[in-house]
Amino acid sequence: MTARAIAIISALVCALLCDSAGLAAESAVTEHVLAATVEQEVVASDLRIGGDDKQTRFVVDLNRKIDFAAFTLADPYRVVVDLPQVNFKLPAKAGTQSRGLIKAFRYGLIMQGGSRIVLDAKGPVRIEKAFVLDAAEGQPARLVLDLAAIDRAAFMRNISLQTRPAHNTGAKPSEPSVKADGDARPLIVVDPGHGGIDNGTKGSGGELEKDIVLAFSQALREKLESGGKYRVAMTRVDDSLFNYPSGCASRARAVLHFSFRFMPTPCRGKRVSPKVPPSIRFPKPLPTPRRQDLPRRRTRLTSLPAST
Repeated sequence: MTARAIAIISALVCALLCDSAGLAAESAVTEHVLAATVEQEVVASDLRIGGDDKQTRFVVDLNRKIDFAAFTLADPYRVVVDLPQVNFKLPAKAGTQSRGLIKAFRYGLIMQGGSRIVLDAKGPVRIEKAFVLDAAEGQPARLVLDLAAIDRAAFMRNISLQTRPAHNTGAKPSEPSVKADGDARPLIVVDPGHGGIDNGTKGSGGELEKDIVLAFSQALREKLESGGKYRVAMTRVDDSLFNYPSGCASRARAVLHFSFRFMPTPCRGKRVSPKVPPSIRFPKPLPTPRRQDLPRRRTRLTSLPAST
């Protein structure tokens, strides 16, 4: 065998060994990534609700501690919990139980990497505590929400505080909002309520509030854009949930904000007169005076002088 042949064979063997080592290393990395992915998956295995109409605790069992955000929404009253992507392995009828301040709840995946729990409250509530406990002493990690009943005025005040922009942009009120492409037209934000796992109110014929307000909002957007005077941004354009409060930046830049939701009526099947706030009520008209109450006047008849 010549020296040239030996050199060629040595090169081929080296290449084969290098490829095998590379494949083995790549396989090891892939297995490590898959194992890490399985280990990092968040699983919700059980839940509990306890309390009464004044204070209620909502608990979800998790396989590990996570970060989350909780906030409230009005009309109807809801508590929303935003989570990382969670694999919900809960009992089949979970969500239909009613206890304390919670009449029902729903959960699900709202986007890649994100899940949400929506609690339907029986009335205005405040989130007193919201925290996650580490797994300890054979107990799983637990997400805990403590709710307390409050009046509507306090509820709406809390909402205004939680949706307030985190910082001032420094722009004067007279300065127009300008997009990156130089479009200085006024911005209008249209917010069709609910979406995704949050259906909103359900009509007698099966109509869902989330579908109706979305269709109306899309028609409004087309009408506003047809004139060419305004820019229009929608908080959602399909059957998905608006990610509160990350979308509040658009609200802060908008000159006008429409939010569409159905207001529940206290009665069904009979006419309900709207309640007028005391500050704008008109005084009752004065009663028409009776004839006998009118002052009497005496008329004197005087003779006219004779004409000359």
